[in-house]
Formats: sequence, C-alpha cells, structure tokens
Amino acid sequence: TGLEIPSQLQGVSILPAMRNPETKLKEFAVSQFDRGVNHGYSIRTDRYRLTVWMKNNYRTYMPFDKDLIYDCEVYDYQKDPLETVNLYRSENHIAIVNDLMSLFEEFVRQQNIEMKGSSSILTYKTAMESPSEY
Repeated sequence: TGLEIPSQLQGVSILPAMRNPETKLKEFAVSQFDRGVNHGYSIRTDRYRLTVWMKNNYRTYMPFDKDLIYDCEVYDYQKDPLETVNLYRSENHIAIVNDLMSLFEEFVRQQNIEMKGSSSILTYKTAMESPSEY
C-alpha cells in the first residue's frame, strides 16, 4: 500500500489472504479470556485448541512462569468439535500437548520482545495501580 507500518503495531498484513482466501497467514491464532485475576490464553491451530489458564493476573508481556498455570485444556476439533473431551492429561496426547505448549511459550517470548517498553503496557499497569483515574 506504500504506507509505513508503525513499529508499535503487531501482526502481519492480511492483504495476501484477501487476494487469495487459501493463503495461510500464521500457524495459529491466539485469543484471551479474562476471569478476574485469572486469564486464559488459547492457541488455536487448524486441528487443536490449547487453553492455558494462568493465575495471579498474569499477562503475556510478562515472562512465562509455569508455576502460574492453574489449569489447561486441549481439544481435537477433528474428533471432538464440541469440546467434550479435554485431552490435556491424556497419555496418548503428550506429544501434541507438548507441541502446543511450545507454541504458546514461543508466542509469549515474542510478546515479551515486541511489547517491551510499549505504551499500552504502561497504561495498563497504571490503570491497575490507580483504577480511579481511568
């Protein structure tokens, strides 16, 4: 498009997918769910979804700490599109769980790099420390 991309923005251009709907932009999608001071982060691939539930108000701009995990879910959308069987503790799915956890941990490492010094983090931290000002 000829426009410069501001350095504080994350993500990739969706233009290739707009030109060709079969184009895959990323290996996975990420979503976040808040439940008070606990937060769930999902990694969704074509086949699986991993949700990592973190405690103590963990955010992905913070270094990853496995001790803050209080629960996880893994679902196979080919075999279980309604998410009725959590495979996280399944002996038969250890390799899949490990692969998905690696994707999540790499995502967090990237977030730590990309969000370092971000004004949105500073605004969030300030709002959490002084909520009456926001």
